[in-house]
Amino acid sequence: MRKSITSLKGYHIEISNLKLNPLLMEIIHQKCFVKYWDEAYFSSLLNNQNYKIFIASDKNLFGFLIIQLAKDFAEVLTLAIDPKKRRLGIAYNLLKEAINWLALNNFSQLTLEVSVNNIPAQKLYQSLKFIEVGKRKNYYNLNGKLIDGLVYYKKI
Repeated sequence: MRKSITSLKGYHIEISNLKLNPLLMEIIHQKCFVKYWDEAYFSSLLNNQNYKIFIASDKNLFGFLIIQLAKDFAEVLTLAIDPKKRRLGIAYNLLKEAINWLALNNFSQLTLEVSVNNIPAQKLYQSLKFIEVGKRKNYYNLNGKLIDGLVYYKKI
């Protein structure tokens, strides 16, 4: 399914689980995270109805947001924007469109985890009225260094 949602500043956002290149998704994810997901993992998500993938693209994919759906709640699994396209509001718009879609489809909440060290991401989530509701001690293991994760919640 591919449905264009919004066109913004030379790019558009759409929901797409099909016709995405899982290798390209891996490459973008690798640019964003020390521990990145591989092509096989992205392939498994693309063919699963329990996930929605919101993409940002011009002629090429450069960002995506993956959420997992369960009953009336959802969880952000990953948000990846090519570093060359950051600080343009793309992550904000992906999240905003996902929140709008969740509201239209009668979801009640959206949760996510973020590293205590990722201040820009925390500011992004707070700008969208997410609230911090907990901390997961030693949630991330980055090259042997354990880092706490913050749990954020948004009522839809």
